[in-house]
Amino acid sequence: MTHTLWELARIFATTKDGIGGYQWGDTKGPDGNFGAETLQRFITMGYAVKTGRDVRNQLGGTWPEISVTPAGARAIVETGILLGDNPNNVLDGQVRDLKRPKAQVRGTYGEFEFDAETGAVMGPLYGTDPDLAPMRIDVEEWMATYPDDDLSEGVIDILDLGYTTFTGKVEEPVEDWREEFRANYVGRKSGP
Repeated sequence: MTHTLWELARIFATTKDGIGGYQWGDTKGPDGNFGAETLQRFITMGYAVKTGRDVRNQLGGTWPEISVTPAGARAIVETGILLGDNPNNVLDGQVRDLKRPKAQVRGTYGEFEFDAETGAVMGPLYGTDPDLAPMRIDVEEWMATYPDDDLSEGVIDILDLGYTTFTGKVEEPVEDWREEFRANYVGRKSGP
């Protein structure tokens, strides 16, 4: 099922709120690669919900707008479909790579990557409690704090980031850690 998650993964990773048009989501049968049937399966599984709106597409028509749920986001992150070295990014014989800036995070429980524009965690799942793992990083807060830096350069400590978990809990950056870090801070671009 990993390759069928691709469309949900695209929406989750490329939008700041996980809401977008599901390609071929109203087309039944082989003409739309069973888009309507696949979307209905994701809705039944609790991975997506329809917003009730339609989104214009490149063909002059519309696709149903959906919201990727935390359960859908968790399935995406757990499969690793958004990570560049995953062979399951192949769909219809073509490699589908988002080619977007990624940021790396390191913490006590390991490392993970996220989309440096939208904050969507790409994988792997971080921590010992999957429900409390980061789902979406607060990119805007980090950029406001460090306006001269680029998220996609270097490795960021998890304590320096605010994020939302898969349960919807908002974790703020650890200010004590930031105060200590800022005392020695000269900018990630300019080096140590």
